[in-house]
Amino acid sequence: MLLVDFQNAFNMVDREIMLREVCTHCPAISRWVEFCYSSPAHLYYGELCLWSCQGFQQGDPLGPLLFALVLHPLVCKIRDSFDLTLQAWYLDDGTIVGNTLVVGKVLELLTRDGPRSGLHLNIGKTEIFWPSEDPRSRLSGVFPSAIARPLRGVKVLGGPVSVCPVFSSDLVVSRMTRTIELMDSIAMIDDPQSELLLIRACTGISKLYFALRTCSPAVFESARLTFDTSLRSHLERIVTVSGPGFGDWQWRVATLPFSFSGLGVYAAGDVLHYAFLASRLQSAELLATLLRSSGIVARGSSSEVALRGCIEATGSDYLRNPSEIAAPRLMRKLADIYFTRFVADAESVFSLTPRHVTLWRSQQGGHASDWLRAVPISGLGQTMNGRSYRCVLSYRLGIPLFSVPGPCSACSRVFKGDIYGDHAVSCTSVVGIKHRHNLVRDTLLDICFRSGISAGREVDIGLIDVLDRSLHPADVLLYSLDRGRDVCVDLTGSSPLTPSGLADFAPGRVVADAAQRKCAKY
Repeated sequence: MLLVDFQNAFNMVDREIMLREVCTHCPAISRWVEFCYSSPAHLYYGELCLWSCQGFQQGDPLGPLLFALVLHPLVCKIRDSFDLTLQAWYLDDGTIVGNTLVVGKVLELLTRDGPRSGLHLNIGKTEIFWPSEDPRSRLSGVFPSAIARPLRGVKVLGGPVSVCPVFSSDLVVSRMTRTIELMDSIAMIDDPQSELLLIRACTGISKLYFALRTCSPAVFESARLTFDTSLRSHLERIVTVSGPGFGDWQWRVATLPFSFSGLGVYAAGDVLHYAFLASRLQSAELLATLLRSSGIVARGSSSEVALRGCIEATGSDYLRNPSEIAAPRLMRKLADIYFTRFVADAESVFSLTPRHVTLWRSQQGGHASDWLRAVPISGLGQTMNGRSYRCVLSYRLGIPLFSVPGPCSACSRVFKGDIYGDHAVSCTSVVGIKHRHNLVRDTLLDICFRSGISAGREVDIGLIDVLDRSLHPADVLLYSLDRGRDVCVDLTGSSPLTPSGLADFAPGRVVADAAQRKCAKY
């Protein structure tokens, strides 16, 4: 296996060759490319003026296409001149597999013909690899003496190619270590909202997805424990400032997808059950085509082990159906099956109170996690201070906020057993409750206005109670809506909290009781 590396590839391409290839293969854009590259560009460095005569402009979206057009004649010449097992290129990264002596001739051709197009081999970074070295490679003139000859394995587009498990394991540990160091750096921001967003989007498991998809789960055994331990420590610090309350249940819920009431932060111990398998299954047909003439079986023992492990973890024979394996977005489907199995078993695995179960399931509703996806932008009102953000996270995960009952700072009432802060969510003396009420009312009025429905706000409808006291005005009055009759709409915020504690957590009970009281009152 020859891994080709060109020296400063995109900046050394001969523009005359490039313009000629564009005219031949892409005439529709040739005039535009000529306008951009036919004359040298002036680059100013202080008082000096440099002439840009080679390569492509930095950031040019046409750069990859133009480079591929320059490389294409060389690739075709290799294909027509040599009998190779595999020749694959990803822009300037080339992989050539075949007989040792034939691969040596390919390297000689690249060294001789490449510079004519501005493609100069970087021998110091070009690598040649065998699972077991071919003695013929040491013959004089077959390969340059300066070429790298790694013994245990190589990386192809970042993925390991090796028959040595230690090589893959070391690669995984190295990437895991760098990811943990990056998470440690994020902690210095000291802003839980930004930290959680970054860990979820770009500094946590997202940095390891490629390794998880290209390395067998067996090489992750030790590394995943290290990563998940570090991730749990960071989540505990974000939610509780490393205080009490963040137990096994909170860790499990935090590492669930949004659709399963989680925080959208994935643990390596979960992802490795399906990431590698999804990659292998989706690429099996392509691998079979590429290796058709080599006699190599596309699906090896590592794929079979991963398949059995995934079936055991999900309890599903979904993957036995070939039509399902070929389905798009297979990794997401496998993730949904995997986490659905957890949801089904959660109550039997963890000792959950009715409050925990109801709170957890209530977060599975539509848009319940939208606030977690918000990018903190102060100008758009999308930021929360650290204390408020941690309180909301703790409430969502069922972490006690208070160790002993205390009076409410807004209404001075004391609720026994309210260690979770339920009263703070619904205290009528808190200004935020009134704001939420008015927001819903005004939104409803706006909908009526846009729909052509005549409506009034805070309308006195002349009702009195049994003591001849005037009742509050109707929040919204819809005129002549129901067969010519006016309809009164009342908006009420309710909570499961009562003066004696928490009401029964039966879904919908609190709302039904509030509606019954309103009907009796009016």
